[in-house]
Amino acid sequence: MDARFLRKSDAVNTYRYLLRDTLFMAWLSAAYAVQPDLEVGSLSNQWEGVLWEVIQKQPAHLLPAPFASWTELERAVLKTTLASLGIGKGGAGLADATWGARNMATWGARNMAAIRHPLSPYTPLLGKFVDAPIEALDGDVNMPRVTGPSFGASERMVVSPGHEERAIFHMPGGQSGHPLSPYYLAGHEAWVKGEATPFLPQAAEHELKLVPRVELGIR
Repeated sequence: MDARFLRKSDAVNTYRYLLRDTLFMAWLSAAYAVQPDLEVGSLSNQWEGVLWEVIQKQPAHLLPAPFASWTELERAVLKTTLASLGIGKGGAGLADATWGARNMATWGARNMAAIRHPLSPYTPLLGKFVDAPIEALDGDVNMPRVTGPSFGASERMVVSPGHEERAIFHMPGGQSGHPLSPYYLAGHEAWVKGEATPFLPQAAEHELKLVPRVELGIR
């Protein structure tokens, strides 16, 4: 195995998904014959536990054709992974064609934030002013830091009872959805980069006071 493979989170992630698709497409061949665009992830988000139990136990009756052994299947998936990322003898591969030079083919280059204001699809010229920046994201599905181009943890809170002053809070998009508000996208960069920001409220800057209608002379 190319030693660089072990140092690339994008390579490990690609291998994981290719292995999943290879097995589930074989096991669900009848379903794929009816619906070729079927996605494993749309069936269940619990596929990973099943996948790794099968890989560890390697039952003969679940080995898909044309592979003669589980080792042969794993090597075939690994070879495809290396070629797709341009590692080893596979030539430039998808790394050069899709994500740039091989040394720049990071997981973040594939896992880019695509957070847009609800109005920007209808007013494209406005998008560059109101959409969140397109940036590389750490994390993925099925892990503590859940992130993806169009989904992710809407808030992150880490609090230890009795140590609230050390607690952290993250929220994408900021506290306000109004592009002209100073709080629009405020704190968004901390969510993207995983920078610790305080959970406890800071000094108040504005106050919203609710007044009964009768005090305003409104009936």
